[in-house]
Amino acid sequence: MSRRWLVALLCATACARADTAEALAREVNAGVAALSSHPSVAGWRAAHRGERFAPATLGQSSPAYETDFLMEGAWCGAWVSHLPGGLIRTAQFYVPTVRQGALPPLPDAPSPRLTDSCAMEGLWYQAPPQPTAALVQALTKVWGKPNGGPVKPNVRGWAFWRGVTAWHRAGVSVWVALDLLEPGVSAAVKRLAVYARADTARESTFSLSLVPGRIARRALDAAWQLAAPQPSPSSATILSDTQCERHWPKEPETAALARARRWMRWAGDLDPPRRAAALLVADSFAACNAVNSPLWKPLGAMFETRCPQDGRIYSHNLRRRALALDPQGKAGELAGILYLADPCFVPGRGLWQDRLIQLDENLLQTYKVDEWSPWICLALARTHASKLVIGYPGDDPEENGLRLTNEQKQAERDQAIGYFRRFLEQKPESSETGEAWREAWRLLAGLPPSPVRFGCGCE
Repeated sequence: MSRRWLVALLCATACARADTAEALAREVNAGVAALSSHPSVAGWRAAHRGERFAPATLGQSSPAYETDFLMEGAWCGAWVSHLPGGLIRTAQFYVPTVRQGALPPLPDAPSPRLTDSCAMEGLWYQAPPQPTAALVQALTKVWGKPNGGPVKPNVRGWAFWRGVTAWHRAGVSVWVALDLLEPGVSAAVKRLAVYARADTARESTFSLSLVPGRIARRALDAAWQLAAPQPSPSSATILSDTQCERHWPKEPETAALARARRWMRWAGDLDPPRRAAALLVADSFAACNAVNSPLWKPLGAMFETRCPQDGRIYSHNLRRRALALDPQGKAGELAGILYLADPCFVPGRGLWQDRLIQLDENLLQTYKVDEWSPWICLALARTHASKLVIGYPGDDPEENGLRLTNEQKQAERDQAIGYFRRFLEQKPESSETGEAWREAWRLLAGLPPSPVRFGCGCE
């Protein structure tokens, strides 16, 4: 091959790449412009006949796109389009945005057509592997020099992207990058990716607990005040160490144990309701301070091995004693509230969801409506939703392959929706109402619930 022909071939290849990049840049520019207006599923459908909206699924990823994993609680579905040249465009839709303090009423009845009002909040393009330079150059002609992004992309593998270039414009962040085949393992490039996400994206806060951490702290404070209405300075140090907030280095375990013994000796002379409350305080104190189990055995704290890799852990048996000592009283209710923060320790056998549902429903029947009932409703809503998750592909392996019938799935969905409604009615000013509204709306639309990000089994 002569040098002239080689130069011609290289020029032709470069021109082809430039033409491809220009076409992709036009498509991306048009897509980002559409994203800025947040079209609904119904509006997008009207402009894209012959294509189909795919409602959200649970536990299933797609080779055609990635999504923001922090927005999973608002995920509604995707609209995947296969374009010429191996280009795939995925319009990503999320539950309608609602404003804290001005929530609209939830729909009266379930309907899959509710998803028509989901709004586009993200856009994913992917193309066969190719250098990013030509596309970046083409987009720079349209948007100006890359100015970075104010947020992170938060999609699977983004920390391993190569050649990342970012813009922020018109309320949208856009990233251009090479996505690796196996992030962190392989340096081979899987695809050229362009990801755009609107600034209105909402991060999901429901994750590692059924109720906010402040509710458990408030319940502990209430138990302490019930046990010691006229606390001494020494008893106050017990409360401060029930929430695992002592700065390191901690005091020697023998010193913590000595304080716990003094508390328990004092509590032994109290009447049953106050003694039960004192046991709740001692239980949390032991959970935060007990490491060497033989030292705590004389105090009545029992340890157990749930998972071999974790060794022996405190069993929260003092909380069980408190619940048995004052089952119909205030301390019994506070014990139930504390179980909402760590449901894996609810007494009984079977699924943690079933055990917690029984405990929570008994609390509601006994104590009716008080300051704790909204949080019991929220926990019940999320527990029923968590049990519904079992019926979806890719469910939690801890449930050992348990499956629900269609009737059981519908019953769990209906129960979750009902308890979310009760929470919203009883606690409309809470900071959790926006998330609860979105969860209930997704269930009403026939979408899967957000998975609970904790487990009660051994991994």
